Amino acid sequence: MADKKLLKTSKDEEVQKTGTQNKDEENISANIGILCGGQVSYERLPMLEVIFDRLIRFMSTSLRNFTADNVDVSLNEISAVRFGPYINSISMPTMIGIFKEKKRDNLGLIYIDTRMIYSIIDVLLGNRSGKLLHMQNRPFTTTEQLLISRTLSIVIDNLTKAFEPVCQMDFEFKHIETNPHFAAIARNSTTAIISKLDISMDTKRGGTIDIVFPHVMIDPIKESLSQNYMGEKFGGDTVWENHLASQLWEADLPIEAVLPEQTLSLREVLSWKVGSQFFINSSVTAPVALKCRNYDLGLGKVGQRSGNVAISIEELYIRKGKSS
Repeated sequence: MADKKLLKTSKDEEVQKTGTQNKDEENISANIGILCGGQVSYERLPMLEVIFDRLIRFMSTSLRNFTADNVDVSLNEISAVRFGPYINSISMPTMIGIFKEKKRDNLGLIYIDTRMIYSIIDVLLGNRSGKLLHMQNRPFTTTEQLLISRTLSIVIDNLTKAFEPVCQMDFEFKHIETNPHFAAIARNSTTAIISKLDISMDTKRGGTIDIVFPHVMIDPIKESLSQNYMGEKFGGDTVWENHLASQLWEADLPIEAVLPEQTLSLREVLSWKVGSQFFINSSVTAPVALKCRNYDLGLGKVGQRSGNVAISIEELYIRKGKSS
């Protein structure tokens, strides 16, 4: 009888433990869903497309100069995925470039597919025949890794330039990993933004490059990336600036010449009539204060010129008045 009670108690504890574990897994899944669905949705970060649009233009020019060949770069898509399933989907042999954002010490990666790797190596080694080298299922040599490292450095330099109008990001190429498991720069459940770039060199050469930003790299600059795109120069329209500056010089400013102040009682003010006079404890030659609204501009002396009241500037100073 005691054995039956002990067995029943053990089963109840196991059921309770399993239920708690399932509940925890549901909570984790829910949190992952929130991350994937809200925090890094690139649709809420409109400046990302602007950045990558600049990047493909920089890359097209840089890669043409680097390879001395015709290179076209285009943006395929920008998507938000979980990092674990993405990195596990990469097959070997491969090359994955790891780069760091030096200001916040966060890591990102660039994945170049096998076809693109062989295309770059083929061109840099001097094959201009247009025939692609046969892709072999073998580890890449040191020379091949060095050529891809130079290519990745160019891409990362262009990426830094592409971010400049939005926010300052200082990216630095670190190293190449040939095994996806060694490129685990984030947890499997971490959300990442992936930009897929299509590279076309000719009818037979080309491939894709993936630029991966983990959520920890995007989150500090999320506010900057959430701004609306207002033009290529991001507000730096020199034509408008020059027009505004020229018109400011023509703006009208109300200038007041204030006589020395005199304190009177309320009884005296209420007793005023048309023709009443009151005396100011100041000489005729005393300076008057020159003001523009609440700002003191200087002092002047009252005089006459061509039948009009004129003021001769005696002293100028900068904003000693109280602001409203």
